[in-house]
Amino acid sequence: MRIFQVAALCSLLVACAEGTSTGFSPDSGRKADAGKGDTSTLPEEEDTLPGEDTGTGGTKDTGSGSCTPTSGKVCDTFPQCGCASGQNCNVSSTAGATKCVPAGAKGTHEKCTGSGECDKGLQCVANLCVPFCKTDTDCPMANARCRTGQYTPTGSTTPADVPGFDLCLAQCEPTSPAAACGAGTTCFFPYSDDTTECAAAGSSKSKGGCASDTFACAPGYICIDPGDCLKWCRVGFASDCTGTGGTCSTFTTPIMKGGVEYGVCYY
Repeated sequence: MRIFQVAALCSLLVACAEGTSTGFSPDSGRKADAGKGDTSTLPEEEDTLPGEDTGTGGTKDTGSGSCTPTSGKVCDTFPQCGCASGQNCNVSSTAGATKCVPAGAKGTHEKCTGSGECDKGLQCVANLCVPFCKTDTDCPMANARCRTGQYTPTGSTTPADVPGFDLCLAQCEPTSPAAACGAGTTCFFPYSDDTTECAAAGSSKSKGGCASDTFACAPGYICIDPGDCLKWCRVGFASDCTGTGGTCSTFTTPIMKGGVEYGVCYY
């Protein structure tokens, strides 16, 4: 049985919040155990986010600043509150601080690379615009789960929640992510449970294909340490690896969803 490590594909959500920053980002080089949280690059104190977009944003926003944010916060992410028209409230630190950034024009699961690109009420996570929420019913996607983003504190191996960083995670099927995530996406397990989430995808299906870009793998593939794009597969479904030249190999810690164990087509 092979021991696989999923490359740091936004597992979980915090450092991906800015798409191209380090940590979960494509150029981070960090690794995470399959389904576990990785380290965050959101500042521990409120500050300008790495790679922040300072442009004017899009025109889809209809919000206003005529409300009172939660005490101690610059603004609230859901419902959006405290930012001027044309601005979006995003999480800006691992302590859960918030700040107003330009609102972009991109909607749910449209590709992004950082703040200032997503419409009001969404944040760039795993290079896709993802909606904020408080409960599952707040999510616009069917069967989505509202989960709190995490990061791994310096010197620790245990993920910690980012207060108030609650996002809608589409419950995608790894071998066919388009149904829940849309075209040009892939699916991964950001937690140690069966929760799944969408991420931006590229086109590579080869070993070494994601060595310098974690999001380079094709839809239905995942970036595996040390930078190989391998296809997701369901254990016991031999046809999932047809055409890959490989067989479905499992992870040391089983990855399960809906009673099905998932692995990758190793060749």
